[in-house]
Amino acid sequence: ALFIAKIAPKSISQIMSTVVELLASIPSVVYGVFAAGSITALVKMLASQLGIVTAGGSSLLAVILLLAIMIFPTITSMAVTAIRSVDKEMELGSLALGATQTQTNFKVILSSAKSGIFAGAILGIGRAFGEATAVAMVAGNKLMGPTFDLFDITRTLTSTMLAGLKETTGLDYDIRFSVGIVLMAVILVSNFVLNQMKKKVGNQS
Repeated sequence: ALFIAKIAPKSISQIMSTVVELLASIPSVVYGVFAAGSITALVKMLASQLGIVTAGGSSLLAVILLLAIMIFPTITSMAVTAIRSVDKEMELGSLALGATQTQTNFKVILSSAKSGIFAGAILGIGRAFGEATAVAMVAGNKLMGPTFDLFDITRTLTSTMLAGLKETTGLDYDIRFSVGIVLMAVILVSNFVLNQMKKKVGNQS
């Protein structure tokens, strides 16, 4: 985001901005199809080189890579907007006091744009936590979990809620509802941690 907003030449910046905005607008199911065809193949090849057998590449690692690719454009797009909205006078004032352009970019501009950057991070992570369809296409839908083995199949909270929801009643429905409450709690904790990080970033010099 900093490269697009402040470092790259205008022509390159416009091209990269267009690419980031395009990636941010792609539906999640398209990312899922891409991951099922490409990311799983990459994971399978990596696992074979390490002598590990995977379920066709469907694994926790595939889920991590998919979600990272999905949320990156959202975070970047909002960070670019935040960086570009920083008052030009702050940048010029820093340069006038003797700071280099690099020092100004990292110490002044990023600190001033931290609210927008962390807002993008919160939205991006929220999208990752709430994603179900794309994740289910590469997770392998393990019947029990969680797992900490990167090459083992898994199942997320959202895919657990989604699977067979229309056929569920009674205790099974209550379990899925409880999973939703756990998911909300995880998102709240994550947002709290990110907000605490934002406060500390502004206080460092």
